[in-house]
Formats: sequence, C-alpha cells, structure tokens
Amino acid sequence: MVAFEKSLTIDPDLPEAHNNLGAILAGSRDAAGAERQFREAIRVQPDLAEARASLANILALNHDLPQAAYYSESAIRLKPDYAHGSV
Repeated sequence: MVAFEKSLTIDPDLPEAHNNLGAILAGSRDAAGAERQFREAIRVQPDLAEARASLANILALNHDLPQAAYYSESAIRLKPDYAHGSV
C-alpha cells in the first residue's frame, strides 16, 4: 500500500496505482477509501474497465444499485469478458 501511495505523491495521475490502492483498501474493508481511489482511476483513465467493475462492486455493497449497474455495464462494454465472469 505504501508503494502505491508514494508513487501517487510523485505522479497523482497513475490510474493503475489508484486502482491497485483501491483494491487494497477494499480488501481491508475501507469502502469509502476504495471508492475514492476507483473514482480517481476512472477520472484519469475513463476506459479502465477494472476500476469501473471494482467501483460497481463497492457501490453495490453500499446499496447504490443504480450507480452500481451503470459502472458494471460500462465495464462490460469496455471489456466484454466481464459479462462471463472471466477477467
């Protein structure tokens, strides 16, 4: 986690670092922190399907089903394999 945070202090526009940090935060049950990181990854790289799918999962856990559906569908449009559960 520290490595991703450090890399983001050097260059805050690294979508993969935001996405990976979001995954770590989600794994440690920091849904709000994970959501912020996934949203930042999408801001920097709007076509990052992984961040969109991960954000959809966080939003679904927070019972924001309309937004979860939006991000899930956009992830599938960008990476159709998500529709089959194979990533």
